[in-house]
Amino acid sequence: MSTPVYMSHEHIEQMNDLLARSDEVAAACAALNRDYVIAYELGDGPGGTVFWVLSFDRITGARFSLDEPAHADVTFAGDWRRLVRAGQAHRQGTEVDPAVEVRGDPGVLDAVSPAMAVARRAATVDVEFPEV
Repeated sequence: MSTPVYMSHEHIEQMNDLLARSDEVAAACAALNRDYVIAYELGDGPGGTVFWVLSFDRITGARFSLDEPAHADVTFAGDWRRLVRAGQAHRQGTEVDPAVEVRGDPGVLDAVSPAMAVARRAATVDVEFPEV
């Protein structure tokens, strides 16, 4: 299997497969007080505006999508290049301020933190980062 490009359709498929097979992710999502949606809206992407969406559902578990969400509890909006660089830095153990606009309730991150940590561990896939 080839190495997918970060947040490509192939990357999303691989992560979703890992998330769906994880009993630990299912249990962490079931423990949430309600369902949550976190979205990233990236402007100026190679094909225009791009969405990265992570849903935490108490019944179906965690799932990534590239579709524009009908609703998000919090949306982080910013430049595609900056957010790709921030994702790459995070994977390398450093943090970069991607200069994002926050719409909605950023406190949602605290509410989903345990489920997010489990999902991150379960769905880590080796990726190739696009040139930015």
